[in-house]
Amino acid sequence: DCEKAYDAWAQVYAKAAFVFQQPDACWFAETLKMVGIFLLDLAIEVDAYTLSSTFPKVTDAASRLSKSAGVAGNDRASQPCAHTKRRAALWLANTSFKAYFKLNNIRLCSTVLGSVENAFKLNAQFADSAEKATVVKSGSAEGLPGEEAYDVAERVTYHFFVGRLRLSQHRIRLAYKELRWAFDHCNVRHLKNLRRITISLTATALVLGIFPSPIILIELGLWAIFGPLMQAMRKGNGAGLLQALEQNREWFRKHGLFLLLSEKLQVGTWRCLVRQALLIYRTRSTDSAAAASPTLPLSDLLILARAAWQDPELTLVDVESIVASLIAQGYVKAYILHSKALIVFQKGERMGLVPMNSVYPRDE
Repeated sequence: DCEKAYDAWAQVYAKAAFVFQQPDACWFAETLKMVGIFLLDLAIEVDAYTLSSTFPKVTDAASRLSKSAGVAGNDRASQPCAHTKRRAALWLANTSFKAYFKLNNIRLCSTVLGSVENAFKLNAQFADSAEKATVVKSGSAEGLPGEEAYDVAERVTYHFFVGRLRLSQHRIRLAYKELRWAFDHCNVRHLKNLRRITISLTATALVLGIFPSPIILIELGLWAIFGPLMQAMRKGNGAGLLQALEQNREWFRKHGLFLLLSEKLQVGTWRCLVRQALLIYRTRSTDSAAAASPTLPLSDLLILARAAWQDPELTLVDVESIVASLIAQGYVKAYILHSKALIVFQKGERMGLVPMNSVYPRDE
């Protein structure tokens, strides 16, 4: 009976966790790792076999692992990380994150995240002089202070999960920072892991108006998914964007990206459409002196919008409302001159069309 097998192994883990809780039990970290990783793998297999929609075994495993992560992260032994229980904090956190994402219960990740951050602080505080010298010499202090005490592979996994967590919270800049770290430090030989990171990183980048290299997406087999989105956004092609999202709806939903991309990319596409309309208008306008503020009639934008979104029922009021929303959100620095149905843009090289990534606060 597979459920009895899990229950028996859970008791093994319970005893291992009890040993790990004892003073000076850092020597037991590797044994706990072996038992803990198998615990979650077995839980996933059992829940899949029993076709349970509530994932009771994964829930149980997550609870046990997160408690151990707390024990590891809060070990205040005044020694370098390698000689304390803190050495187990990162893999315990990563395994807990894996379980919580499986359960789609990422709210509980915050507690585990706090344990890891505490471990990092203690690692930095109690690092010995030789360890600090090694960090400075190798330049491995990238990331958070105290993080360099862990294996790079564990750190990549950690940044990947934290990036996904921040993305789910719509903390876009923080998500990009974490996912970019994971991407930059992932071993290129591990293509499966690199592809998983790139999926979340690309989605985050597009929200920020950053377009990844097509070569990378092609190499990882992701161009067919993200390429049409990028092309539609650049051109302000709203209908093309919606079509690309709809064609891969289930794929995006599986990766937890559909709602985010549907909301954020439509806004970005409208911003790009405004830019296209302004550039077209200025090429044929006789009133485009350098000293004057750039302007764009709403009627000109309406013509392009109807074509771009393939929606002949769009009205001047609709377009005016959308432009007002873009201005309010900070995507466009301009104002609407209602008496003349005219958009008046900020003077300058960018003509009020600020980079999309500047809309999101740096420290969210």
